Amino acid sequence: GKREFVPPLAKAALAAGEAASIPGATVQRTSALRLTAINGARAGRLAAAIPLLQEALALATAGGDLAGECAVTSNLGIVERQSGHNAEAERLYMRALELARQTGNRSAEGRILNNLGLLRYYTGRVDEGMKGLAADLAICRELGDRRGEAMTLSNIGACYAEQGHADDGQAASEQSLLIARQVGDRSTEGTAAGNVGQSLLARGDGTGAAVQFSEA
Repeated sequence: GKREFVPPLAKAALAAGEAASIPGATVQRTSALRLTAINGARAGRLAAAIPLLQEALALATAGGDLAGECAVTSNLGIVERQSGHNAEAERLYMRALELARQTGNRSAEGRILNNLGLLRYYTGRVDEGMKGLAADLAICRELGDRRGEAMTLSNIGACYAEQGHADDGQAASEQSLLIARQVGDRSTEGTAAGNVGQSLLARGDGTGAAVQFSEA
């Protein structure tokens, strides 16, 4: 399986807003709208999430909150992608990427590159997609973001396995599994274990795959 990065919620947004001297009420309202929209999207209410995020985006933009604008734009890209609106999702990701680079937010830049890479992979641009994932992985390692590294390696492993590159897929997924266990990330650990299982199954190792699937 493959997973998108969701930008951090209220605490990070509030801190960024305070640092930029943006009115607290604006940042709090933007964060509240994002939280409501993201929770709704996770519950499957995608259509309802979009106008909430659009309102949050308008607030962040009007208030000059570049960090908030970046995060909301990225969130909106995820929801549009999940709604099947791939062209709009890509446009939003590219805008979010521009904002992340403008504000020097390397962590956000990596997350967006992951999501943009997955979108391009989903839509048949495999080489572009893999380049996006590789760029995110490099940023995670640069920042010492072990959780991000584990999740991105898991995505890379799943993509390799789908392309029939069982060895590369298994190697990336096993790295992901090791790091996820080291940092206690149970969600990525389960995803990576499942990806290792898929790679083993593709190589004809049904017994090894069953062991990994039992841990997924």
